[in-house]
Amino acid sequence: ILTCKSSWSLYWKSCYMLVLIFVGCLFFLTDKKGFDDAGEIGKMGALGWIIAGFLVGFGAKLAGGCSTYHGICGIPLFNIPSALGFLVMLLAGAGMTVLKKKMQKVLDIAKIDKAGLEPETLAKFMAVVAAVLIVLILILTICKEKDRYKTRHIIVAVASGAFYASGSVLGTKTKKSANEKMLSFFDGFEPTVLYVYLVAMAVNVIVFNLVRRNSMTTLVGV
Repeated sequence: ILTCKSSWSLYWKSCYMLVLIFVGCLFFLTDKKGFDDAGEIGKMGALGWIIAGFLVGFGAKLAGGCSTYHGICGIPLFNIPSALGFLVMLLAGAGMTVLKKKMQKVLDIAKIDKAGLEPETLAKFMAVVAAVLIVLILILTICKEKDRYKTRHIIVAVASGAFYASGSVLGTKTKKSANEKMLSFFDGFEPTVLYVYLVAMAVNVIVFNLVRRNSMTTLVGV
């Protein structure tokens, strides 16, 4: 979003991100099975969040995309750099999982203070804000851009975000503990999230090939 070169690019990318937040909050408010409880998340500590955020952001920028982008989209397109990048992510993640367990005492130095704000209250607030912003972006697109192609593109971005967020929650990809178990190859390995990646890759191999052969992009105009 920060690198958008036009208002239009900002619109659809913001819509996609906001839908992820909106759908995630709805799932959290209705069924918390796809999330760790607040106490479990807070164990990471403020210092841990800062370190994790920097590494994820820097790594994604350096690799030209996140692990989801390279794994779920790059590999089905038989992109060798994406396959190597995803493999390195798994190996590096496994190494960091081991390191994090040893550094937990250091990360516990700075705990997250909820300041009396309950997770449910925060989720409701974020869901409302995200919904309002999505509606405003749709109105801006229709009134300012006046282009059916761009309007359809926004709708596709919203649908894509909703599908991705729903799949992530249902597949426990949103649980920090589930991701750690996927990367704990030598201690308590649990492949659930890895299965989600593999199924998504298999689906995209079929979808991408159908798009290439039948020019299905004309159905949505993107």
